[in-house]
Amino acid sequence: MEESQEVEQSQEDTPTQEQQFYFTSGGEPYKSMKMVNMAMEQKKLDPDEYKAVKAQGQSGYCIQFLDFNIATEYRGYWQIKFNAKTTPNDSDDVQLIVNGETLIMQREKKVVLPGRFLENADHATYMHFRQVPHQPRKIVGKIKTYPYERIRKATKQEYNQQRAEGTKKTKRNIKKYGYDVDPEDIGDE
Repeated sequence: MEESQEVEQSQEDTPTQEQQFYFTSGGEPYKSMKMVNMAMEQKKLDPDEYKAVKAQGQSGYCIQFLDFNIATEYRGYWQIKFNAKTTPNDSDDVQLIVNGETLIMQREKKVVLPGRFLENADHATYMHFRQVPHQPRKIVGKIKTYPYERIRKATKQEYNQQRAEGTKKTKRNIKKYGYDVDPEDIGDE
């Protein structure tokens, strides 16, 4: 109950570009990520312009206005294609999770994604080491887990349509075959 009251109190205020961080109307951080997400939904804040972050120096969370100068390459929606697996240990599908929202996509297929998921893919890396006999391992670089190719700018409508189609197809396959069946085994693309 306390959570919903606090979200309702702050409903009339909306963060602007001048306010980089936004808290409750009382100036306190939100108590949970769930409360931040509820506030963002109630305020109809676009997750491509605002994101939930841990409040620095305080316990709790706040809403951050994304600075257009910093995150320019991640603004909006993009049509991309994830590269094929490079090692047998790579996952068959690309799985990205941002603020509790999960997307599972096939590699080597064109998909439309919000910029926040591209940023997530860019941060998914692992260290590449070089081992020379009789010397300690040396980090020589980072390798992207989910490298991709940007094809073009896209629209939110394209993203919503493609996501709805994919969700419908996934639900149909789960209902028909269950959870433990690979779509490639049933010939569904």
